[in-house]
Formats: sequence, structure tokens, C-alpha cells
Amino acid sequence: MTKYHNWFLQINRANDPASLTEMEQKHIPVLKTPEKLTAGKPFLLEVSVGRIQHPVENDHYIQFIDLYVGEVYLTRLTFTPVVLLPQATLSVNLKQSGLLRAVSRCNLHGQWEGTLDLHLAEEPPPHLKS
Repeated sequence: MTKYHNWFLQINRANDPASLTEMEQKHIPVLKTPEKLTAGKPFLLEVSVGRIQHPVENDHYIQFIDLYVGEVYLTRLTFTPVVLLPQATLSVNLKQSGLLRAVSRCNLHGQWEGTLDLHLAEEPPPHLKS
């Protein structure tokens, strides 16, 4: 007997980040940034859904990805089935470190969260710049 699971009653997260299930690999957002980040300097943020490609069919697709730093809302990326893969590159300019969160929504499997802890170096004062 299979256990019934309603994906729409929660924001779904990895049970064990070191060992993702196939469902988690297809749905959890992935966030990538350059290794070195400086507060107040723009950087490129790559966001995508899944470590393995999620379907982009009319009946099964990622509807959107919402981005947050902590609880502060940044933006929503909206995707059309069939023609758009759930991925984007954004230019971001943050003044302080924090937890970057992406929440994606699959039309069949609900919302999924991926996170990345951002550590921004402080920019040296103007008189110390070379």
C-alpha cells in the first residue's frame, strides 16, 4: 500500500541534503553565485530548478520561482510550459550577508525550497583601496 502524500500542504525541502531522492533532485531550486562576494557590489546569481532537469510539458512544469533574502522578498520568475526552462541569471546587489532562499512551484508537486548561505565581504574604506 502506498502512502498518500499531499505535496501542496507545505513547502517541501530535502529530507537529507547529502542524499536527495529523485523527486527532490527534480524539484529543489539550485542557487549559484561566484565564490567571492562583496557587500554593495553586484554579482550574478544563477537560479534553476533541479539537479536533474524538470519536465517542461503542458501538463507538468515549473510555474514560478520566488527569491528571498531571509524573509525579504526579492522577485518572482514566471515560466511558460514547453518553451521556457526553469532557469535564469540575475544581477543582484546586496549590502549584507544572509540566507538566500528560492521557492519554486511545480503544478503537480507543489512548492519546493532551496537555500544558499551568502557571505558578503565588507568593502574596504576608500582610503585603504589600492
